[in-house]
This record gives sequence, C-alpha cells and structure tokens, in this order.
Amino acid sequence: MRVRLHDDGCGDADDGTIEYGDESPAMCYDCRYEAKFEDFDVQ
Repeated sequence: MRVRLHDDGCGDADDGTIEYGDESPAMCYDCRYEAKFEDFDVQ
C-alpha cells in the first residue's frame, strides 16, 4: 500500500487506514529520496 503523508500530519490511503512505524519504507515525492520513515524529520 502507498500512503501520502502531508506536512500537516494528515494522510491519504485507499482503504482509509494508515499504519506505519519507524522501520517502514518511505519516499519523498519532491526529491525522490528513499529511506526508513525514522530517517525523515517528521514533527
């Protein structure tokens, strides 16, 4: 499943549920940087 998380903390998921953790894969849609979710500076 792909989920788009936004700066304001909301997300869009096809089935309405969003579950992720620090080890989940993540990608920045602007620069295409890929890493674990914990590697992003999410406030």
